[in-house]
Amino acid sequence: MITQITKECSICGAPYYLDKQTCHCNCGSLQKFVDKVTGSNDEDISVIGKSNSPMPFFPSEKRRKIIGSDGSWEFEYFNLVNEFDPILQRPTQEWNFENPPGDLRYISISLIQTMVKNNGVGLAANQVGLPYSIFVMGAGQYANAIINPKIVKISGEEIGVEGCLTFPGLYLKIKRGTHIEVEFYDMNGVKQIKTFEGLTARIFLHEYDHLQGIVYTGLVSKFNLQKQREKVKSNLKRIRRAKEENDRKLKIASLAQRASALKKSISQQPKTAPPTITITGAGQSSNNDVGVIDLSTYNG
Repeated sequence: MITQITKECSICGAPYYLDKQTCHCNCGSLQKFVDKVTGSNDEDISVIGKSNSPMPFFPSEKRRKIIGSDGSWEFEYFNLVNEFDPILQRPTQEWNFENPPGDLRYISISLIQTMVKNNGVGLAANQVGLPYSIFVMGAGQYANAIINPKIVKISGEEIGVEGCLTFPGLYLKIKRGTHIEVEFYDMNGVKQIKTFEGLTARIFLHEYDHLQGIVYTGLVSKFNLQKQREKVKSNLKRIRRAKEENDRKLKIASLAQRASALKKSISQQPKTAPPTITITGAGQSSNNDVGVIDLSTYNG
């Protein structure tokens, strides 16, 4: 039995349906609520007070494994929420290290892998429907998980172009600080005090805004936003062409590398004399000659 009630999910803001254990809403979260609902068969459904912290995160069945030099870890590729999801407008809640709502390393690595898969350089937890104060940032072979970040100091100012995985193809000019001093915890629960500048500072501030429920589309005028939205389709086409060209170059580079490795392997093999092959002319018989090829009747 599922009973419909007119409340909103405390995490994503969507109307939810309640059975005995599960909140059926856009974010799919498990929650506790402050209501007592009577079902259509007059059976009481007891609901035990709303929690101030998110309920536990449970890994899905789509788990994968990374094998590294210092061990192996499981992860999953998260789905990105769409730009209209209310969770993007809600401040996230700090990660509780004393009573963690899930496996922090699993969530952090899953965020990193999801970011890399989508060709991003930053990704916040609420962009994948998780209400925790966590984001990841990085490029190439390096990425960091940032948990419960705090900005100590911002200095400098610069306007730069930013994109966002939640808004593919939408690029906006945003004014950000150029030098920041920050505090946060890493995925091992160790407190870090760092200084970032330039592009790294911009990425950090963009993702930090996400955790505060601030989206970069709200940092520009409606006129500029609409103007840039009109360019999204052409931007996506350009991105697709660039990706195809990059994939082509990578394929050529891979083939060249394999050819080079094969050539090196052949050159390292011991040299032996090739077999003698005699080509006979017309009228000569080669039936009894080993290693002889008769080309007199060869037509190509």
